[in-house]
Amino acid sequence: MGRTIKTKGIIVGEAPMGEQDKRLVILCEDKGRLSAVAKGAKKPGARLASQAQLFYYCDMMLEESRGFWYLREASVIESFYDLRKDLTGLAWASWMVETAGILAVEGQESARMIRLLLRGLKMIEEPLLSPKTTAVTFILRALSEQGLQPEDSRCVECGKPLPKEAYISPAAGGLLCEDCVRRARDGMRLSEGSLYTLRHILHAQESVLYKYQASTEIQQELFRFTRFYLHIYAQKEMSSLEFLRNLGEIPAER
Repeated sequence: MGRTIKTKGIIVGEAPMGEQDKRLVILCEDKGRLSAVAKGAKKPGARLASQAQLFYYCDMMLEESRGFWYLREASVIESFYDLRKDLTGLAWASWMVETAGILAVEGQESARMIRLLLRGLKMIEEPLLSPKTTAVTFILRALSEQGLQPEDSRCVECGKPLPKEAYISPAAGGLLCEDCVRRARDGMRLSEGSLYTLRHILHAQESVLYKYQASTEIQQELFRFTRFYLHIYAQKEMSSLEFLRNLGEIPAER
């Protein structure tokens, strides 16, 4: 028997493994991202079948054996069960947890990201808030927490303070002024409202981070930027985006 750890964690990814097991991606408060096998989790009535589920936040006992982690026990703290009742909310929540699994680092303490994610998943369930806005807010702030925050006050090329409107360049890592964007191939205009909202997301206290409304135009501008900026880090197309595309939440690829 290898070492055993007890931790709190949220399941941010799952995949079938054989006929009865699951391979989970777990974001643990003190251990960061871990891949773990949940034996028998696909078998109805099995001990872990009702606990080894996407979005579930649990007290967990994990055991390491022969280079693999195994989920041995789990006690559910929050299931976010209502997410499964609304496909649109479920799709945006899936983008959030898939991103968390990509950004988290194995062995790196992840309590802040988990807290940010848990609050965001609760906001997805709020009927008066846009799930797109909530997902974009989580992802931009999670990137910031991992040291990947885009520069938002000065042009990243010439260093000049930015006016009320600017252009955002994922490849350049931040905002460009009107003069510098002419040389950028991926510059996207950010309206005054979008720039204000971006700064709120990057700098607001966690207690008020998700509590704002955004117009359809602002939501779309910030989604486009977030998607392309995240892609530079992830270097792959995310499966949750295909889910959103199939629902008509984001445009089909041309």
